[in-house]
Formats: sequence, structure tokens, C-alpha cells
Amino acid sequence: MLIGELARRASVTPQTVRYYESLGLLSRPDRTPGGYRHYRENALEELAFVHKAQTLGFSLDEVKQILDLGRAGRAPCASVLAIAEDHLTNVDRRIAQLTELRHELAQAVQRWKNGGVPAQCASTLCGLINEVSDETAPRRHTITARQSAGPINRIAPRRRARA
Repeated sequence: MLIGELARRASVTPQTVRYYESLGLLSRPDRTPGGYRHYRENALEELAFVHKAQTLGFSLDEVKQILDLGRAGRAPCASVLAIAEDHLTNVDRRIAQLTELRHELAQAVQRWKNGGVPAQCASTLCGLINEVSDETAPRRHTITARQSAGPINRIAPRRRARA
């Protein structure tokens, strides 16, 4: 099948297919005499696997490692298990951070409600945030790029055909 059909059937853009191919996530397609990419049916399975792995939080690099192991004839399950355990640890850590952040934010909101809305809220800066001292302010919770690697925005959105 040609790239347009593969992209349509996988609900991705042709650019995504080319990108995944450039990363080695898809088997190299044959070429037609005219130079067009001609993908085998297994390319659809590979795209589905990439999508499912991303949904579980695997990065594209990790997906490539898994696919490379399988293509080399080695069972990738031990690697998948190790990566999944690492992701589970990161998810648990993130849940704990978010739980702590929720608790700290709920306390701040309650303090603000009990104290009333200060007059300076009419200014361009909110006095509620400014009144929290650096010592009592909740720690800023950040997500590293590794922790945020997830399925959202991994696959380029489909573009509308030009008229």
C-alpha cells in the first residue's frame, strides 16, 4: 500500500509515517518503479504497536529498542517488563507529587477564603499569590521531559486536504 493509504488506515499523517520510518520504527518499504514507497501489510501492525506502546508511556527510543530486539530474533519481553516497571515507578512518584500539590493548594485556597479577597486583587497582580511567603509556598512541582513522555501529541494531527 502507498503511504497515503497506510496513513489513512492508521489514522496518522503521511509525515508521521515518514518520521517513524526515519527513526527506524517502521520496516523499510519497497519502492515502486516511480520511486513511491510501497508498504507491506505489517507496517500497519508496526504503527499500531508504536501507538499502543506510546499509550503506555514508552518513548519512541524505547519503542525502537523493543522493535529492534524483535527484528533481531530476540524476545523483547524482559526489556518491556523492565521499562514498564520503570514507568510504573514514575507514575507512582507523579501521583504522590500531585497528591501533595493538591493538599498544599487546598490549604492555600482555604486560607484565602477564610481571609477574604484582599482589595489588591483589583490590581494587575493577585495579592493572594503574593501574600504566600517563600517559606510557606508549596514547592513548585515540575514534570521532566522523561516523565511527561506520553501519547498526547505524539502522532501529528491529520491535516485537511488542500483544495
